[in-house]
Amino acid sequence: FTASAAAVVQMVIVLAAAVMGWFLVKGVDVMGRSLAFTGHRFARSPLAIIKPVVACLAILPTVLAAMGLVAAGLWSVAGRWRFPSAWPDTLTFRHWSAVFKGLDDVVLTTLALGAVSSAIAVIMVMLWLSQGQSPASSRPILKWPLLKVMENSIYLPLLLPQAGFLLASK
Repeated sequence: FTASAAAVVQMVIVLAAAVMGWFLVKGVDVMGRSLAFTGHRFARSPLAIIKPVVACLAILPTVLAAMGLVAAGLWSVAGRWRFPSAWPDTLTFRHWSAVFKGLDDVVLTTLALGAVSSAIAVIMVMLWLSQGQSPASSRPILKWPLLKVMENSIYLPLLLPQAGFLLASK
């Protein structure tokens, strides 16, 4: 139940971000059109002040994510680390060795699933691209309705990213 609730929350967040992005694009479009119709050439524009601020704000999530990864990496090798200390007392790979003991089956399954899904994706792309590149005299490999279903099915994982968690057994 928790995973399905999280999937619904994730879907709502993605939809909210898409709507916000759409409104942002429309706002920039309206502002750009009004400036273009007035003949503004952006020589000394108030937008010139906004560019560095937006650039810094664009870099900020990347820096924060990198700092989080460094902290997670340090935490994964930390031994004993008491509260007021800025650095752990000891560094150990004990946690990593416990994880790697039963990892061979998981790695093989992941590689097999990745290879099969990549092969299916390559075949789908080759069939899809062959429809536009074939000469007019040759018959298409796929009929149009099947091609349309295939094109639309490519977007399905974007709409249902966590559907596997929704079918949890009771």
